[in-house]
Amino acid sequence: MAEDLNNRLYGFHLKSSYQGHHVGGSDRLGSYDEIKDIARDMIDKLALGGRNVADEIVLKIETLNHFDVSTARLPDMMTVSAGSWRDSRKTARKILLDAGVTAEAFDAGLALLTASCAQGAVSLHGAILLDAVTGARLDQQENGIWIGRFDMTDRVRQEVEKEFYGDPLRVQEWLVSSAKVLAMPGLAAEMLLSSDATDRGGMVATPELGVVYFPQLRSRESEVGGRVLFVRPTGFDLEKITRYLESSVLLIDAMGKIR
Repeated sequence: MAEDLNNRLYGFHLKSSYQGHHVGGSDRLGSYDEIKDIARDMIDKLALGGRNVADEIVLKIETLNHFDVSTARLPDMMTVSAGSWRDSRKTARKILLDAGVTAEAFDAGLALLTASCAQGAVSLHGAILLDAVTGARLDQQENGIWIGRFDMTDRVRQEVEKEFYGDPLRVQEWLVSSAKVLAMPGLAAEMLLSSDATDRGGMVATPELGVVYFPQLRSRESEVGGRVLFVRPTGFDLEKITRYLESSVLLIDAMGKIR
């Protein structure tokens, strides 16, 4: 993306699905002159990312007429290669409980992400908002809340692609989208489980710690996966959070520490 954003900014949103289940997605920002290159790059990366199970791919490009661009640093990230998915979940649970998520809320979130497709559960395109104390669902959207309108500067993109060379592309996408999630007002933590049946990975993140990636977090291909945001109930404002996640524009202009 061009470093100098002009007044005619476009938002790019790509999503893929299989038999109605969300598989993956990505977001970019760019100028009119960059539309062809960005669209081609997004589709090429989707094809190279191993997501050949998708039976529907949708790319939406829209003009952003009224926007203020905020900037942020890419979150710090560490990889924890635990012995098994059970070990990974124990570690993930401890991280979230230390961040203020109750055991009840953690269990509620995990139950949503590990529900079985075979029993009718569907992987959602957007994120689910849960009360970090009670575990009650707070968003009122069937498909969850879309997290979009973010991108990296060219310099940061080059650093990220170099740092993650050979790693699954979706890990980069999770990290970049977490930059926006972790800046959300009232967020306690987030938990993500891959929606791609061919991938066992997932992550948790907190504003204080950053992102912790687990190569093994899902136990079965039938688990729907998805993303859960644990929100502190004090001062919760659904309209404000929805507007922030879906409509605010964020440009990541600095790297975090990758370990």
